[in-house]
Amino acid sequence: VFIMPLFALYIKADLENVEELTAEPNMTFGFTMACGACGAVTEKPVYVTAGEEVKLEGSRGTANLVVKCKMCERSGNVNIQKDAFTPYADTNASEFGRIVAMEFRGYAPEEFLPANGWHVKTPSGKEFSDVDLSERDWSEFDDELSEPVGIYGFESKWERE
Repeated sequence: VFIMPLFALYIKADLENVEELTAEPNMTFGFTMACGACGAVTEKPVYVTAGEEVKLEGSRGTANLVVKCKMCERSGNVNIQKDAFTPYADTNASEFGRIVAMEFRGYAPEEFLPANGWHVKTPSGKEFSDVDLSERDWSEFDDELSEPVGIYGFESKWERE
């Protein structure tokens, strides 16, 4: 049985009055990828969403993203593991924590590009949706806590599992 390479996305950030940081279920993940055949890295970011499925050519299967290398024309695909979403909690703060896993066939992830689609929960229970981390920092005010809420120094890395 052939198993597609599974890569997990790990994040790290300093959290201020944030209990949990979660990727929303239909968040669009943006990243660059390297072709497994020729090593060419995508010039522009590619984007994948768990809720979108594309039929694989010559197969009965589907993928969340299908791409073709501009250098060698090799095709590949990406599938988000829908049951592999994990919250990043304040107990993980300042350490890398796994938030999602994806199967890559024919490609390997390079740089993750955070954007909007994050969900923040504070200790008071207040929640913020569609949080944008493209600047790698975010702040807001929790009026129930009467304190600022923030995510600072956002970092990410991919690890093969």
